[in-house]
Amino acid sequence: MPFGKKSRLSHITSFFWQKDDGAVAIMFALCLPVFLTLAAFSYNTGVQSYARTKMEYAADATALAVARYDPTNATSLGSNVFNANFSQGFFGINVTPNINISADGTRITVTASSTMPTLMSPFLTTKELTVKAKSVVQTSLTSLEVVLVLDVTGSMADNNKIGNLRTAANQFLSILFGQDTVSSTTRVSIVPFVASVNVGPAYTSWLTDPTTALLTSQGGQFPRGQPWRGCVGARASPYEETESPPSTAKWPTYYTPTTYVNASSRNDNDWTVDGSGNVVIKTTSVPTVGPNRSCGPAILPLTNRLAPLKALVDSLQPINGGGTFNNLGLAWGWRTISPLWKGLWNGGIDPLDYGTSNNRKVLVLETDGDNQWFDDSLPPATGDPTAYGYGNTYATRLGLGKLGGATTISAAKTKIDSLVATMCQNIKNKGIEIYTVTFLVSNATTRTLYQNCASKPSNYYNITSSPNIVTAFNDIANKIKTIRIIE
Repeated sequence: MPFGKKSRLSHITSFFWQKDDGAVAIMFALCLPVFLTLAAFSYNTGVQSYARTKMEYAADATALAVARYDPTNATSLGSNVFNANFSQGFFGINVTPNINISADGTRITVTASSTMPTLMSPFLTTKELTVKAKSVVQTSLTSLEVVLVLDVTGSMADNNKIGNLRTAANQFLSILFGQDTVSSTTRVSIVPFVASVNVGPAYTSWLTDPTTALLTSQGGQFPRGQPWRGCVGARASPYEETESPPSTAKWPTYYTPTTYVNASSRNDNDWTVDGSGNVVIKTTSVPTVGPNRSCGPAILPLTNRLAPLKALVDSLQPINGGGTFNNLGLAWGWRTISPLWKGLWNGGIDPLDYGTSNNRKVLVLETDGDNQWFDDSLPPATGDPTAYGYGNTYATRLGLGKLGGATTISAAKTKIDSLVATMCQNIKNKGIEIYTVTFLVSNATTRTLYQNCASKPSNYYNITSSPNIVTAFNDIANKIKTIRIIE
């Protein structure tokens, strides 16, 4: 190309490049509002999405909390949970959640809706954006069979343990039942225990010696003033460590003979019968005296009705004498939810078979002390009346050797601990979930025993302050009341 033509072309190209720079500047100025508008839109959309995510999380947390705890406090509880998870004023958003519970208490819906001001609003025609969230929680249709095995021994009078236990058990029931007074999915039994267990006076057919349970006027041993309450002795091993029903082996009647000799006697179970057949208590320095000494309240078999469960809980009081025999509580707790006991509990709901689809069997054990065979300071020695002791006047009850041959207090504790470990394993082998609660227990060996009894470490609770048992029972109830977010 001739030099002159190339030089002219370069000049022309340079000119147009200079003109393009001006055009780009003009174009940028014209497009800047569009860019800012797009940026504002993108930014606000991101903030809206983030705020919605936070609000949805708060709605989920609120619905779950309402489903787990007492629905009668749904509004106040739900609002507190929502505000703890979504701060009012967040990006200018202020919102009050709307909480709705279905008539049957199984479906909780939480909705929240508010507006947020747009940022960089001069570039947008929209001055505010709507932020919405919704959460729907369905309590699981999983069927529950739960037994509360509750220690009501005399030491439960200390530090208001029995009062806090009543509160804890009632809240536990409220969580499981929700707004229902009759549940379609939950069945609960309660087994209070001391040194024996009360099955109820209707079950004389379960006794090896039913005549003993009759009144003296009927040829039995119980006076009219203190008829048989329903406590039973222990079956011979290995039957007492099993769920086997009375058709396999029966129980001896729990009857504690009088130790009264004459007006000068001072023994631990001095009582007589007057001319009308009523008990006359001669020894008043011990808490309970008579043929039913240390016999606690009767078992309440599986029921789906809240009223009788709460009535029994409200009636619980410490029962002095005998000692603490957790193995007996475990055994009878197991029998209330064992399918081998179908048709045996009068008025109770039959337990479902092991392995039934969508059914969970749960045992919750609470105890406040070491296993022991207690020995009152008054004669006879050694050992108070228990499910394992049936001595006559002045007989050494523990010395009868009915507790695995144990004849001393220390040997009895070792044997009871061993039986507890055996019972726990037998129950877990059936697929029953165990939760254990030790209540102001200082003995490390005892705590380890019940920690090992629980189905897993997180199922064990060691309560070091009396009121904290309420928190533990609430937590257990929340764990076994399965709920799920469906929307």
